[in-house]
Amino acid sequence: MKLDYDTTKDHKYIRRFTHDFLSRRKGEELDCMQAMRKCIDAYGIRIDHHEWAYTLDYMRSIGEASFIRSNGGFTVYIIE
Repeated sequence: MKLDYDTTKDHKYIRRFTHDFLSRRKGEELDCMQAMRKCIDAYGIRIDHHEWAYTLDYMRSIGEASFIRSNGGFTVYIIE
């Protein structure tokens, strides 16, 4: 099931959910597409991969994730 949301009004809730989801994956190497698929597997909902990319980049900026490499156009991070 795709999660429908208003990108303006619901953005802080999506960011909080994606951040919480990724924070629980310490030690894992993920790009935004892998994160999206893990969420689909865990909860059956699809949140756009751009939201995952924004959250991973935010986590890198606050020291909760580190850049590993580029993977076919997607950036791979390790969750700290």
